[in-house]
Amino acid sequence: MRTPMSWWTRALFLWGSVLALYCLVPVCKCLQNETRNVTFDIGQEFNIKCGENGMTKGKSSFWMKDGVESNKNSKISRASDAGIYTCVDVPNKTSFTINVLVRHEVSAVSASGEICPLDERSPDTKCLNIHEGGDATLWCNATDGYPKPDVKWFIRLEEEDRDIDLGIEGALFIRNISYHCDSLFVCKVGNYLNRNRKSQIEMGIKVFVGRKPNVIITTRIDGKQKDQNVLSICENYEISFNCSVNTHPPPEEIRWIVNKDHVIFWNATHSRIENSSFSGSPFCASNIDNIITEAPAKTEALRYASITWGFISMDCVKSLECEATNRFGRGRKTQKLTKGNCTS
Repeated sequence: MRTPMSWWTRALFLWGSVLALYCLVPVCKCLQNETRNVTFDIGQEFNIKCGENGMTKGKSSFWMKDGVESNKNSKISRASDAGIYTCVDVPNKTSFTINVLVRHEVSAVSASGEICPLDERSPDTKCLNIHEGGDATLWCNATDGYPKPDVKWFIRLEEEDRDIDLGIEGALFIRNISYHCDSLFVCKVGNYLNRNRKSQIEMGIKVFVGRKPNVIITTRIDGKQKDQNVLSICENYEISFNCSVNTHPPPEEIRWIVNKDHVIFWNATHSRIENSSFSGSPFCASNIDNIITEAPAKTEALRYASITWGFISMDCVKSLECEATNRFGRGRKTQKLTKGNCTS
């Protein structure tokens, strides 16, 4: 019959086991020196000692920055002096690591959006197109600066020359945006180097909300309006075709295309350009040359483009197509023509 082990005997046994393990397993010193943050101002002395009595003796003790040997025994001169520094003390076979942070102002930001069109281009403004009813996330980040800069969002009322604080920090989320709701959002990014002075820079993001052009063709034959998908006409009629677009934003280009071949178009400057590479007969080419064009004055938005055709020949024309393009897409409408049952 076994005698139960007394509590005293059990304690001695456990203690002996611990001593045996301690003798077999070396004590790890790697956790004795944890990385700590040290903050400096530009121009401040780098006063962290490395080596015995803080003195570097040849190569026996030295600093390494981001894994590369560094002669860091002078002042912090610029923001790029920040990084991970390791003191290697060769004689004592020890080392310790510090994370050097350098206080400095924000100098630049990056933001969502693209480079704006030439007529709206600015070094401190981006542009962003959002389709009607769409969602978007606007972001704005400092590319530098310590302490970490904060980001605040405003909406700018340009006519009143003032900004309204949206009370939003970080990213700005837009959901189900309404048609024709163009806005100029401004992110202001800054940080405090001390309690009395804050550095701050800003970036504007112009948001354009719209839809692709909705094209409408209206036709007048000898002065009377005709609205039909397939238009029956007679030879030698004078016909006027008007392509109108009321969608926001206005088209950047409107094109009239005859038989999917001959092209007449106007660009955003309202300059009329004609592609005369018509593949039909010389008679038809001459007939098409009789087209008279009309568009708004250059001081107005490009909302329409008209062509008037005197003495149209049905041997030359089977269809007309109007195509309008803006930053949100392309819209088109086709007017088919057929020869009517006409009497001379």
